[in-house]
Amino acid sequence: MHPAILLSLALVPFSLAAKKSVKVGNTKGDLVFDPDTITAEKGDTIEFSFYPQNHSVAQSTFDKPCQALEDGIFSGFIPSESGAAKQIFTVTVNSTDPIWLYCSKEGHCQRGMAMVVNQPKDNTLKSYQSKALTAQSNSQPEVAGGVVSDSDQTLGSSSSSGSAASATGTASAASTNSANSATSATSAASPTSASAASTSPTSTPNAVGKLSAGAGMGALGLLGVMVGGMV
Repeated sequence: MHPAILLSLALVPFSLAAKKSVKVGNTKGDLVFDPDTITAEKGDTIEFSFYPQNHSVAQSTFDKPCQALEDGIFSGFIPSESGAAKQIFTVTVNSTDPIWLYCSKEGHCQRGMAMVVNQPKDNTLKSYQSKALTAQSNSQPEVAGGVVSDSDQTLGSSSSSGSAASATGTASAASTNSANSATSATSAASPTSASAASTSPTSTPNAVGKLSAGAGMGALGLLGVMVGGMV
């Protein structure tokens, strides 16, 4: 199979997962989730950002609104004085079943601060909010079902990328230096070879000249002997 096809197949599972963003509250102080109804597939992540004053994300069932579900989702309270808080809460969706969420701050759920993930046809968010009007609020004692982290943690990924880029740059420089060294070595060797090559043609004519001179002297000697004999 072609390498490009194999690479595409390897990336398929990652491309299917999506990130959903939800605001818990807003800069105007409204008791809302924005958006309050979303659809998410298994493997998707939901990133909650928190706005003033002090909110949480807690999970309940449809039948018991504002009542924390045992072993359910809970972000803990994440306060903000102005704008988005420095921390976010990220949840990974494990199924396409409905997830009913609310803010467990006293009175917030009763006033309609709730949302649903994968709303079913028979139960709606409006019905949940109506049932919540007379419900009692509670929440989990500790964070569960998700991860609280700094909202600027992506800077770490950028630094890693920068490091990787630096490492790549270093490797490229090393390769360039190696290539330059090899070129220098070749260049250094070339003059010697050229000298040897230029010496050989020079030596050959000298040798031939000496042989020619020797042959000439021998011929003259032979000629002298013959002349002497004739005389």
